[in-house]
Amino acid sequence: MSSITIGVIGNYFGHLSSAENVHESEVPSGIFVIDHNKSSLTHGNNTFYPAQGSKVDIEPEFVIQYTIQYENNQVAKVIPHRITIGNDVTIRSLEGATKISTRKSWGDNSKGIHPTWWSLNELESLEALSLVSYIERDGQKHMATDPLKIDQMKLFGDALSTWIVEAINGQQEHGMFDQILPVLAKHGYPEELILYTGAPNYTDWGQANFLQPGDVMHIIGYKTDNFNDEQIDLLFKENKLKGLDNVLYLTQKMVEPELVY
Repeated sequence: MSSITIGVIGNYFGHLSSAENVHESEVPSGIFVIDHNKSSLTHGNNTFYPAQGSKVDIEPEFVIQYTIQYENNQVAKVIPHRITIGNDVTIRSLEGATKISTRKSWGDNSKGIHPTWWSLNELESLEALSLVSYIERDGQKHMATDPLKIDQMKLFGDALSTWIVEAINGQQEHGMFDQILPVLAKHGYPEELILYTGAPNYTDWGQANFLQPGDVMHIIGYKTDNFNDEQIDLLFKENKLKGLDNVLYLTQKMVEPELVY
């Protein structure tokens, strides 16, 4: 099945104005293409640090898989099926880059994704989900982003599905954004959409510190009916998260490009 991976810009209140110094609105600012046929995505032990650019950030996000239906060479509908977690690693400073897509996708093994998916049909409520991230550096574990609250996302669930159709069909090239529909046409109108839905806000430590080669990134998605934020934090610090039901735990090391394998 042909696939396209897309990310949403500014879908969490406060994130865009803080991370990109861009004015926010009540809906996401736009979307960008990450890759075709999942060429950037990896659930392996390593992701690579970009060969160019600086001020590289972790971006933990929920990731939703859709099938795409077309009509008259436009997207008519997207149908959501599964959800997992991922890491939309982002370059904040890249000389000459005018489009956010350039700072969002730079090659193989540049985006983390968990190999396990939860069926959306089996989830009792999308509201009962959260995720949090940590960066491990020199033996110290630092919370990088605050626990995500679904009610602080601008769009999720059905509202996000409706909006993403409008965004794919209607977004034009302007400012940091690219037109999206011609990319889908170029790739033969892919049947599958992998959507990175937007990252939460950084902690004070996460705001002040960017990723470095050698850092270990930890992203934890969990069902809040089973665990609260404090329990997840304690389980992480005690190294007891692996293998737990109702938890998705993604750990990847940031390495220099030539060391990726």
